Amino acid sequence: MNARISSLSIFAILVPVTLTATAQAEGPLTGWGANDYGKTTVPSGTFTTMAAGEKHSLAIRGDGTLTGWGSNSSGQIDTPSGVFTAVAGGYLHSLAIRIDGSLVGFGYNKYGQANVPPGTFTAVAAGDFHSLAIRSDGKLAGWGRNDYGQSTVPIGTPEFPATFTAVAGGGLHSLAIRSDGTLVGWGSNSAGQINVPSGTFTAVSAGAYHSLAIRSNGTLVGWGSNSDGQINVPSGTFTAIAGGYYHGLAIRSDGTLVGWGYNHVGQINVPTGTFTAVASGGYHGLAIRSDTDSDGAPDVSDNCPMVANTDQLDVDNDGVGDVCDNCPTIVNANQSNLDGDAFGDACDQWPFDPTNTKVDGQCIPTLSEWGMVVMAALMLAAGAVIVPLRRVGTTVSPLDG
Repeated sequence: MNARISSLSIFAILVPVTLTATAQAEGPLTGWGANDYGKTTVPSGTFTTMAAGEKHSLAIRGDGTLTGWGSNSSGQIDTPSGVFTAVAGGYLHSLAIRIDGSLVGFGYNKYGQANVPPGTFTAVAAGDFHSLAIRSDGKLAGWGRNDYGQSTVPIGTPEFPATFTAVAGGGLHSLAIRSDGTLVGWGSNSAGQINVPSGTFTAVSAGAYHSLAIRSNGTLVGWGSNSDGQINVPSGTFTAIAGGYYHGLAIRSDGTLVGWGYNHVGQINVPTGTFTAVASGGYHGLAIRSDTDSDGAPDVSDNCPMVANTDQLDVDNDGVGDVCDNCPTIVNANQSNLDGDAFGDACDQWPFDPTNTKVDGQCIPTLSEWGMVVMAALMLAAGAVIVPLRRVGTTVSPLDG
């Protein structure tokens, strides 16, 4: 472990967020991997996006406010007030975009990496000690440490200025996706980490000495150092990606997570369930769980995933939350409802008669009633006309009127 820790560190990029975009998916956080300083001990609540630094973590809550946890050795989690749309974590510094598009930086600032430029921005990324952002007009800005040219961004020509849709910061290198979907890399190339592949891409991330990207067809590609299998990317299609020091994380098209590469502290031992966003620090990971109904309970453990059920009440303990249980006081785990009348069979007075909207006091039909139901079904099959019945006390008689 110690032999691998150096000043070269990498943090996950943030997928670009335009200021006019619709609301991002919101859900609870989960964290795994190294937990020194409590950086994977995530706060409660629901979040829209997050970022991981070397020993700290950051996230934007559903109301747009920013929170941070983990190490605060340089003020990197002294989050400012206000409403934000994107966030990034560097080695010891942090960056965020306010709702009005302006940038804010805080934490370690030896190289000026927290001295943000003026203007409005749509995406932001943090490398080791350098920072990157995409302006509202699509042009790149870079600042902070620049000994390998990692913050000297491509600008194109006056006639054909370069514009971009995504950006990532690595240890001493940087990557971006042009508006036409092609990749560009600059800065240190000690392991081939800026020898970008051809083709078009939708997302990009940078590790200490390696790089990762999602192609337009959803498949992954990796290049640069492969000391720990960090560019041996899995097959399949993906929607999000994040690079750590010597590992990678990604969300598959079905929402599940996968990790590969170096694993000395469990940084690729991803949790089960489905997720909407992922970020990676040096040796830890963060992800936002799917929460379709935005009630704070992830779909994987929500007893009513399509209807808000904040308190997760389930009176009959059948695994189905009361707000969507068609028999909330009688166990009906499979929610069977043969006549489609909104009353589950377990508590429906007449489970084959959708016109009967009353729940039976006994809840479970007697054997004689089930016999009549079977007989009625046979008679219907033979073409007979059945007169609807109701139960009076313990006897069965024709409906009044």
